[in-house]
Amino acid sequence: MVVEIMLEFLLPDTSKLCLNSIDFHDKQIFLEINGSLPYACCPKCHSVSIRVHSHYIRTITDLPSGGFRTNIQLDTRRFFCDLETCPQRTFTERIPSVVAHYARKTIRLVQAHSRIGFVVGGEAGSRISADLALSTSPDTLVRTVRAFQEPKTPWVSCLGVDDWAFRKGISYGTILVDLESRRPIDMLPNRTSESLARWLKTHPEIKIVSRDRAKAYIEGINMGAPQAIQVTDRWHLLHNLVEMIERILSRKYKDLQEIYNEANQPALDSTHEPGEVDLPAVPIENALTLGEQQRKINREKHQVQFDEVKRLHAEGLSIREIQRRLHYSRRKIRKYLQNEELPAYRPRKKRTILDPYWEYLQKRWEAGCRKGIQLWKEVQSQGYTGTYQSLARRIRPLRQSMPPQPKSTKKSTTQAKKTTVNPHSSRQIAWLFVRPPEKLDEKQSAYLKKIREHSQEFLLVYTLVQEFWALVCEQKKTALKDWLTQAKQSGVTEFRNFAFGLERDFSAVEAALTFSWSNGPVEGHNNRLKMIKRQMYGRAGFDLLRLRVLYS
Repeated sequence: MVVEIMLEFLLPDTSKLCLNSIDFHDKQIFLEINGSLPYACCPKCHSVSIRVHSHYIRTITDLPSGGFRTNIQLDTRRFFCDLETCPQRTFTERIPSVVAHYARKTIRLVQAHSRIGFVVGGEAGSRISADLALSTSPDTLVRTVRAFQEPKTPWVSCLGVDDWAFRKGISYGTILVDLESRRPIDMLPNRTSESLARWLKTHPEIKIVSRDRAKAYIEGINMGAPQAIQVTDRWHLLHNLVEMIERILSRKYKDLQEIYNEANQPALDSTHEPGEVDLPAVPIENALTLGEQQRKINREKHQVQFDEVKRLHAEGLSIREIQRRLHYSRRKIRKYLQNEELPAYRPRKKRTILDPYWEYLQKRWEAGCRKGIQLWKEVQSQGYTGTYQSLARRIRPLRQSMPPQPKSTKKSTTQAKKTTVNPHSSRQIAWLFVRPPEKLDEKQSAYLKKIREHSQEFLLVYTLVQEFWALVCEQKKTALKDWLTQAKQSGVTEFRNFAFGLERDFSAVEAALTFSWSNGPVEGHNNRLKMIKRQMYGRAGFDLLRLRVLYS
């Protein structure tokens, strides 16, 4: 019983192989085996022969056993073919369930290597194989993956379509996912309508196609699968809505700056005695901004870029041609073209180890302590581990903001208006517009209320945005036409263009509010595709990437 179990463990196929001897040497197992069947079939005429011509030894590598590499010495027989009409006079016995013709590895070892190659690729797979006593080279793993036959595309009725980037902004491909099984079924090397239409024509069984609002996919589906119901992805609808709000807020960013300044205007204080100097507290937003000169340089650089984009567009050049000449992103070019002047950029806040002590330093500064070394010693006692030079650089804006000592002792009756850079970008405010009111905190609710109260346009934008967000999330199909009418009559250019775009794709948008299908599974596989592509460091072609995505 034990011997039979050992044979099952060691031999790839005990029904066709017989073990003669076993030996252990230098952390390797050597097996001498031969075929157990007394006959063999001719590969040409498939006739059975029992006449042995000769013998020779084939050396084959098998799966390791107990961490030891296994080498098989297969005593292979050559047979005569007794069929006179057969052109093959002699042939070698073949055991296709164990090893392929002329192969040096067993079938199960090749399968193990291919699985490693599909999952982690060549270089990483080679390192893992060495640790598992399956040593092989990276190139061999890649060849093993490429040797697999093309996967057969299954029958599909609900299809998801999305693009993915070879190089972002330059070249793209297309991934196709079966929404019912949630598995990728094919990949295309581009995202043209012709390529998608050719693929769809080979699958007339498709009934539903989920996609984004790309024009190429709309045309491709119309040409290749006119019988299919097109469904616009709901996430892309909401994403386009947020982009539209961001364009509106970028155009109105001066108004948003005024709203922020009014909300942060300090109250007048007339309690000072004559001759008393009131040193204003510097907010942490200003104190954190140490690169004033650098931001000025960046602003001038962006202004040059803005003017160049405007000049080329005035000459009649398209966005694609401007991108080719200047090498800017399309998002940046569109943002410049949507604004009459350079948009305001919010300075970034850098976190430092001094942040936890900054409130204390501000209080001590306002209390009259101006000695940096004294402040450094005080925060050191509280746990600050930074240098004095770091603290001195941080409090430099506080010194620069100190007003000159007044020569007269007249009582001040006015206070300089406090202006700070709005810390909220257009995108951040756009997300305040779409979030449910109950999910906003007090500061966000108060700021959003001031924006709505500032002008009738902001109030109208907020109302339409909330209605569309609820319309999509709750799939209120019957309310779509009324909302489109309100958007076109709103007087806001961005809303009117957005509504006209939805009307051109009305049937697909209406289907999105009717069916439950979406591009969620497609986006998930798109992320997995990007991970696999980055694992290969840009050195693999489309054929290898496609196999790894479809098989792994």
